[in-house]
Amino acid sequence: MKRILMILCIVALLAVAAGCSQPAPQPPATPAPTPVKVTTRATSATYLPTTAVPVETNAPSVSDNTITIRDLTFNPSQITVKAGAYVRWANEDSVIHRIKFADNSLSPLLAVGQSYTRAFDKPGVYDYTCAMYPRSMQGTITVE
Repeated sequence: MKRILMILCIVALLAVAAGCSQPAPQPPATPAPTPVKVTTRATSATYLPTTAVPVETNAPSVSDNTITIRDLTFNPSQITVKAGAYVRWANEDSVIHRIKFADNSLSPLLAVGQSYTRAFDKPGVYDYTCAMYPRSMQGTITVE
């Protein structure tokens, strides 16, 4: 009887040991996120580069035909010049600006401290805005 009891104890111990020897179940692996392709369409009406383009430093003399850009305004906002004169816009503001003329021509981006010069050969009235702030920044050049 002792022998049977001992065999039963050994079998019980083996059964318990066999049940404990299986590895613990692992949680299911989470799959890596799937990349999403985003497609955008930029148009000339909505896209404006955010970095300034170097501006020519050997600009012709403009004497007093300089328009200062400061505090989101052109100063002076209206100027009269003779035909063949050059006008210079000097960015003394804390943000980038870009001059946009009524004929849709654009200056380069003007970083702080940069300037842009344009010749006005034909008499007429030339309206312009800032491409970045068109509602608040407007000006006119009258060429005689």
